[in-house]
Amino acid sequence: MLGAPTLVTAPAAEPLVVAEAKEHLRVTGTTEDALIAALITASRQRLEEITGRAFLTQTWEYALNRFPAATADNPLGAIWLPKAPLQSVTTITYIDENGASQVLVSSVYTVDTRAIPGQVVPAYDQTWPSARDVVNAVVVKYLAGFGAAATDLPEPIRHAMRIDLATLYAHREDFVTGTVVSPIRTVRTLLAPYRLYWI
Repeated sequence: MLGAPTLVTAPAAEPLVVAEAKEHLRVTGTTEDALIAALITASRQRLEEITGRAFLTQTWEYALNRFPAATADNPLGAIWLPKAPLQSVTTITYIDENGASQVLVSSVYTVDTRAIPGQVVPAYDQTWPSARDVVNAVVVKYLAGFGAAATDLPEPIRHAMRIDLATLYAHREDFVTGTVVSPIRTVRTLLAPYRLYWI
């Protein structure tokens, strides 16, 4: 199972703007604009968590205790990066055997953005360097997301956000008539083709 990455930089924009959300919610006034903006962010984060994806371009760090060895299950010694789709790898830093921080030269590895989740593997005729046996010895910094603009996001995901936003707007407490508010079936159906299951 993949570990949890750390968010470094959140997306510069949201998949829905307040005006678009208000149209879907049939809200005309401005008194709840701040609330709606907060609910847009909350909905995005919630649906990203459900799908295991990053919707719009954001920067993440993923830490490992060591570089992976080639095994029968991972013959290339790949580093699998959570939060698909992977756009690019910014840096790979590691603590060498002498305890010094090093930046891995990009010619040593290959970035596979077509794989889901994205992966980084040693380049042809290259191997991962030796890292000191310490916690978080290897850190990969990378960009993930469908793109920087809301229009880069598949429309089924955007529509799932509209429906989820309406649910959050209508039910502002955890419990409504004795039941927990959770994404409704339509939202889960729209997200189903994009949901990732980490192994």
